[in-house]
Amino acid sequence: MHEYAPLAITLVAIFAGILVNKVDVSNLKADMKDLKADFKTRFEQTDKQIDYLVGRMQVIEADLRQFYAITGELKGRFDGIEKRL
Repeated sequence: MHEYAPLAITLVAIFAGILVNKVDVSNLKADMKDLKADFKTRFEQTDKQIDYLVGRMQVIEADLRQFYAITGELKGRFDGIEKRL
């Protein structure tokens, strides 16, 4: 009987370790789900910011095109005035 006591204690310790490990795995899975949701939220925010910046850049590009068009017209007018003088 005393021969099996160390074996029984070892088996109980292994089973307890397995149970504790399963709880840790469950906690890890829950943490990973939280992290996944957090990453998804952050990526959505980043996508919104990128979309906003793309829109702003398109507005700036349109403004610059208009500016250069006006500058070209004014240059043409100045050249015409210079030729008359």
